[in-house]
Amino acid sequence: MPPMTRDQAIARADAMLESVFADYPKHLEATFTEMAALAAAENWDALHVAAHDLKGQAGTCGWPIIGLVARSLDAALKTGDEAHFPDAAKVHLACMRLCLGASIQSPNPAIEKFLQELDDLVARMGRHAEKAEATAKGT
Repeated sequence: MPPMTRDQAIARADAMLESVFADYPKHLEATFTEMAALAAAENWDALHVAAHDLKGQAGTCGWPIIGLVARSLDAALKTGDEAHFPDAAKVHLACMRLCLGASIQSPNPAIEKFLQELDDLVARMGRHAEKAEATAKGT
């Protein structure tokens, strides 16, 4: 069998990428299920890794809105406010599932408002963690 030409190799790679992109929603569902299990087990380190990975790959695979919500969850898990991690995980995962279920792939005005609310939540978590740390140091 003769070796592939450059054009044949590019066409094959394009077909493989199209297949990955077409199957990506199934991958997202599996990822969300895994992330929910990690949250239920309070395995925050593993959930943080999953959110971090998802924030990078989702946009590349055609779901930038999922990447933005994953970025927000990643930031929430960096605050150190573990008392609020379960609620943050629940809200972020529900948002990502809603976007997937409604086929919302990119931000729109309604979603932009929700993303701002997530950012506000993460900021409050950060302030809460800072206050708790300051209180612990002061006692």
